[in-house]
Amino acid sequence: MRMTRSLPLARSYGWKTRNLLAFQLLDSENSMTARKLGALMLLVIAACSTRAFASGEAVTSQPATSPQALPDAKDLFERHIEAVGGRDAVRKHTSLKFTGTLKIPSMNYSAFTTIWQVAPTTMVMFTEPPGGGRGEVYTDGTNAWELMPTPGGGSKWTLYTDSRKADTLFSADFYGDVNYESRYSKIQTVEMTDFNGQSAYKVFAEATLGKQFFLFFDKASGLILGSHTVQNEAGQTIPIIMVYEPYKEIDGVKYITGVTQRTPSMDVMLAYRVIEPGPQDVPPVEMPAELKVQLAPAPLIPTPATEDPD
Repeated sequence: MRMTRSLPLARSYGWKTRNLLAFQLLDSENSMTARKLGALMLLVIAACSTRAFASGEAVTSQPATSPQALPDAKDLFERHIEAVGGRDAVRKHTSLKFTGTLKIPSMNYSAFTTIWQVAPTTMVMFTEPPGGGRGEVYTDGTNAWELMPTPGGGSKWTLYTDSRKADTLFSADFYGDVNYESRYSKIQTVEMTDFNGQSAYKVFAEATLGKQFFLFFDKASGLILGSHTVQNEAGQTIPIIMVYEPYKEIDGVKYITGVTQRTPSMDVMLAYRVIEPGPQDVPPVEMPAELKVQLAPAPLIPTPATEDPD
């Protein structure tokens, strides 16, 4: 969505990642169950915010270069914001629609993906494999929920809680890294390094939600090239690298045209075919009644009166 802001998987400026390993998502016959589709959509949400963060292990690193020789992390974020078009241009966009495909080459798997985002924190995501049922994810900025297909042609609503909720809300932040000062509790330039063949400044970032990850700022252009974090899955620490595809200017703002998520087991590729500012077909975001009941406070149970001992 913008500068490193978070667009449900498509924003150029900032994305994050909540990873669920792809091998946990698809079976050997490449069929998609509701549970697996839901997990895959969480992976998409991860890619959704142009920056990456994980809901698991902390990431640490020691500077390889003297801190005095490195640019301040705030200056790198400011340079990135200018590189994508500047704050004023970014804030002229108040809604976006991303249309594209999600692919896992090693499994010959693909799905169509559409994401809508509306400032400040509304997001809708549809993911549908050819011939399969459509999964839907919604957030209104306060809560997040999904509708997933079930065996027999039905569907089931599920309210997100804990890390799934936190990760989805983080991704739904329309302006993302444009608001880096409130988005992160700590940012620090670590070193100059190589990222995907390009010289880049490596910046440690800790989100206000407590997520930790590294962002890589291109030395030449100032644009964010991707991110690195780790995820704790089934007791194993899994490194996750997010590589952003080239930026493309849309109505005065540069957005990434896709993202590749790399783990030791496989690559998951998200490519945006169309990025549309001001879409007129944003689906309504209204939590179903059956989920609202789960949010309602438990009714107070009156305590039986006791007789006066006198």
